[in-house]
Amino acid sequence: MFIRTKIIKGKEYAYKVENIWRKRKKASRQKVGKYLGRVYTVDKEKDLNFMHVVKKDLDKYLSETDYYMIIKDLILKELLNHGFVRKKYSKYKYVKDGLMVDLKYKKVFNDKEKECVLRMNEGFLCNTTMKGLLNFKGEGSEREIGQKLANNLVEAGLVVDQDVFLALFDKIGKLNYVTMQEEPEYEEYIEEKE
Repeated sequence: MFIRTKIIKGKEYAYKVENIWRKRKKASRQKVGKYLGRVYTVDKEKDLNFMHVVKKDLDKYLSETDYYMIIKDLILKELLNHGFVRKKYSKYKYVKDGLMVDLKYKKVFNDKEKECVLRMNEGFLCNTTMKGLLNFKGEGSEREIGQKLANNLVEAGLVVDQDVFLALFDKIGKLNYVTMQEEPEYEEYIEEKE
């Protein structure tokens, strides 16, 4: 899966595209799938590192924190770097210029409450890429799992340090061997950080 953009009447829109293998013709075909929303480019304003978000020793944080919270903190780091600020009276919503990202419900939308896509770094942050990362299932060889995880991170517009990537990869391996439980409540986690 990847994201393709189209310009229609001067505005950019994003679509989910999948490659399908056609056995008879022995060739792949691209199938345009779901409409993801209008694309908004958000420029990088800061260069905060991951430590700015976690506010503790990185090794301790990586060993104590589960996969889901690390992904949400990576998203938060990029939002802060791109000028988003926490919405007043909300623990999990971040806003900038009429755009909002809700980390609790994994949604990206504009001021008209329509789903949208944020072009950040080399990728696109949207409902689909956020959910794809948070619901990532490592299937295949270690190499394939690593490549899929790296592709998902880049596709979502996240910049990840090597140490953090290796910790995420390790946690994916543990998730494959343990029965997956419900995702922890992000609201409780935010309260712990404050």
